[in-house]
Amino acid sequence: MRARIIAIALLLLTMASARAGERSFLMVVSGIGGEPVFSEKFAKWSKTMVKAAETRMGTPREHIVYLAETEADGADALSHKSVLAAAINRVAAAAESGDSVFLFLIGHGTARGDRVLFNLPGPDLAATELDTMLAAHNHIRWIIVNGAPSSGPFIQALSGPKRIVITATASAAERYHTVFSEHFIAAYAQAGADSDKNGRVSVLEAFTYARRAVERSYSDEATLQSEHAVLDDTDALARISYLESDRTQYADGIPRQQLTRLLADRTRLEEQITSLIAVKTLYDPLVYDDKLEALLVEFALVHRALRPTGTLQ
Repeated sequence: MRARIIAIALLLLTMASARAGERSFLMVVSGIGGEPVFSEKFAKWSKTMVKAAETRMGTPREHIVYLAETEADGADALSHKSVLAAAINRVAAAAESGDSVFLFLIGHGTARGDRVLFNLPGPDLAATELDTMLAAHNHIRWIIVNGAPSSGPFIQALSGPKRIVITATASAAERYHTVFSEHFIAAYAQAGADSDKNGRVSVLEAFTYARRAVERSYSDEATLQSEHAVLDDTDALARISYLESDRTQYADGIPRQQLTRLLADRTRLEEQITSLIAVKTLYDPLVYDDKLEALLVEFALVHRALRPTGTLQ
């Protein structure tokens, strides 16, 4: 029984929201193409991401900001640096503590000396400038994905608590056109990325899916791979971070007031389980097992209420 309890407890810790966020927001920023072929490609990828968030992830359109190179792309606004800064402030003001904001940069990147830039219409965006834009909003979990060439140094500039940072390249020297964005988006737009079969695609699953797809694409074309994606996750949150919010995931068939109570109960029990495990050595083994089992039984009942099918996923 004790081994079974511990196994379940570890599973719960893996599943735990760890502040997975009541809600999720998405910001898609399509940079300057420079040539029609790239402008069209970046616009296509961006629109695919926005559509996937709405139709597959259930993200409300009012939680999505799409900034693009031209107004013809059907964007909310142009992707100028000042517009991006204002949009970050606006989304951050709407987000509450524990919410997640996905910031996806799709386009070209360059390195000029020790400055690494994401290319926008007008002045480019430096990694340090983006860090400054985000610094005032640390109540949010930021998931920043820079799919541009030479994006590697964005890791060093943006790494920090409550942040997951993904770059298409490992260094500024990897400066050729990248395909990481296309495959990362496919992880959300198509089936196949949900490796743990829990019905959702985590940030880690999307990253792993995209990285493998990039490797296959270069192998299929028999060309030297010129991009190597990197994920920085100081708080180990990528495995339990989702574009779908808790409310999106569980809303069907559960009245809002009941859903709010169940999610609060789940969070409370996760915290109690985690706290108990942390002080395990202070208890007699039998007393510890009894306390943990009682919490796990209560958690299982809440989890079953959140999943009317009764499956413990």
